[in-house]
Amino acid sequence: VKCWGNNELGQLGDGTTTTRGTPVKVQGLEKVEVTQIAVGYRFAVALTSTGRVYAWGENGDYQLGDYTTTDRYTAVEVEVIPEQYAVTSASAGEKHVCVGTLDDAFLCYGDGSYGCFGNGVS
Repeated sequence: VKCWGNNELGQLGDGTTTTRGTPVKVQGLEKVEVTQIAVGYRFAVALTSTGRVYAWGENGDYQLGDYTTTDRYTAVEVEVIPEQYAVTSASAGEKHVCVGTLDDAFLCYGDGSYGCFGNGVS
């Protein structure tokens, strides 16, 4: 997986905050097969062939799913999705992520403002 552009919060995943005009490799995905990418506002997520999700970039609203608000400059595995769920699709909003699973569950995490989780709470 390669990314390029603005990188002030590590959203390129190359281990730096250096803006890049040419594609650079996302670090932390070397041992997984990525099947899908979703991009939010200054962060990104990668879905793997084993149904796990990795994320990198801005994390001020828990959108990386690692139980912190620490920005990540390389890909880290999303921890908030219970291991029994095999993720089959991922979608990123401005500061949240929603995933669909093999057993038809639909899970969201990050900033749920303005009703974006669809659970009646804003």
